[in-house]
Amino acid sequence: MARSVSRHSNAYETVYLHGISFTWDQEQEPEDDSEENSEDDSFSFFEFSDFLEYLVTVIQFRYPSFEVADRWEGRENHVVLENGSAEISVAEYNGLISICLAPREPSDCSENHAMDYSRNKNWTRMICDNFKKELHKAFHKQALNSTGTFSNGEQAFVPVSRPGGVVTSKEGVLW
Repeated sequence: MARSVSRHSNAYETVYLHGISFTWDQEQEPEDDSEENSEDDSFSFFEFSDFLEYLVTVIQFRYPSFEVADRWEGRENHVVLENGSAEISVAEYNGLISICLAPREPSDCSENHAMDYSRNKNWTRMICDNFKKELHKAFHKQALNSTGTFSNGEQAFVPVSRPGGVVTSKEGVLW
């Protein structure tokens, strides 16, 4: 059974990326696919921590109120940035990455909890479009738009840079 990459349970916006290859071991060198990927520079090899560092830089440049965070939302979503209103999490599965923007739940249970959460949701909703545009611009060759999910959990995508192509979470690039 196929499955897709996890997303934050309260995500208002999710940006998907595919085509970034990671080396998980610092001493491991990427294999050279010389002829197969020689003209396609959308496949680059680097450490996942370098990807996260670049992602944080891109987001903090546009939204300086976000501060670095290091916690988990659920089992698969790593919250890497947060401010008073929202949090940004990253999940990776089989080469597919989801970057989620979600409103942050207030930590206290005071009488202002509902009003604070409503404010957080409104602020998050207001930045959704620009958040997506910034990430599509920063990762233009790897960015995907989701077109839906099949009953077996497999998700289908259209590459932002190639609107006629199709990518699935199980098979990768189909055409």
